[in-house]
Amino acid sequence: MNRFTKVATKEHYAINVIGRSARLFLKQKSINYNFPTVVKLAFNDAMTYNPENGKGGTVFGLGFREHKLKHYNKKHLGALENLLWFKESQADVRLDALSKSDFLQSFAVIAIKDAMGPNMCENNRFGRKDATSEEQLEGACEVPQPEDGVTSFRDAFHSKSFDSREMVALSSVYTFGDFQPRIAEMNNQYFKNLVDKDIQSNDALDKILLDDSELKEFVELFANETDEFEEAFTDAWLKLYTLGNDDKELFFEVPKIEY
Repeated sequence: MNRFTKVATKEHYAINVIGRSARLFLKQKSINYNFPTVVKLAFNDAMTYNPENGKGGTVFGLGFREHKLKHYNKKHLGALENLLWFKESQADVRLDALSKSDFLQSFAVIAIKDAMGPNMCENNRFGRKDATSEEQLEGACEVPQPEDGVTSFRDAFHSKSFDSREMVALSSVYTFGDFQPRIAEMNNQYFKNLVDKDIQSNDALDKILLDDSELKEFVELFANETDEFEEAFTDAWLKLYTLGNDDKELFFEVPKIEY
């Protein structure tokens, strides 16, 4: 086996096809604009999952008016419309069979990697099914907001099987790109800022993470250990991006186009 054998596997072929199209999209505007926006849209779509009734999650609820006009999505509407246009008219034809949810979640994985974050490309999977009606989303959750307070915020994550370690790691999504003036990077800088009391980008989130002793321990760990942050973020994101879909039905190969 030579050093090029691994990239020939179906898993790598699929993500390489995605990657080429994703980078064309992400470079249309400034990196600082697109990387955080794509990641936040993917996060917001996934976090609507309601474990009590199975509604919401990575089923592209963003395609429906009620969900895409939520206050946490409205500021990203331009990017969302641009992403859908790109899927239909500009992306590699081999990706036409992907659901909109697969498309968004795969682009987010590429954006995280290219923003110097954890490389989850080898783990990227496909097969998510888009919601086809508003009725399928009835009873879906709101995306947890720091302004809701620590109890509500923590419960929203824990109900979806995220532990406190994973919750703190994912909290970096809320501030992704907010305090980096040039190029947004998905790293542990937010936690360094909290520990150093340097830059506070989200007062409500800062308060949640610093006032709770258990959560503060993870803040300090991630601030001092980049590897610990990347490992926790990877564990959490690979759990997040399957919410609302049957994990057993997801696969690595890009679906074939049926003519």
